[in-house]
Amino acid sequence: MPMGPSREDVEGFFSFHPPEDSDVAELHGAVRDNCKSMGLWFMEYLPQSAERTHAINSLRETMFWANAAIACNPMYQDPIHPGEETAGADKPLPLQ
Repeated sequence: MPMGPSREDVEGFFSFHPPEDSDVAELHGAVRDNCKSMGLWFMEYLPQSAERTHAINSLRETMFWANAAIACNPMYQDPIHPGEETAGADKPLPLQ
């Protein structure tokens, strides 16, 4: 059994995964908007420091992984309503 990613995995990692429809694009936007809000909150309320910089950089990484989860797994289960699909279905998962 091979260890690590397969050739197919690597090809997928470096491929563009366009939104399947406007709901998925909206979900990507919601991730960006919510991360941006948190980043701006950090700027407002955290003291300027190496730790604040690290928190903002970690938030950027979080945004990347959240959007990758949407792009690389186009249909996933809604954790709030098990059994219902959200991304690519009739409604995106609401984010606040």
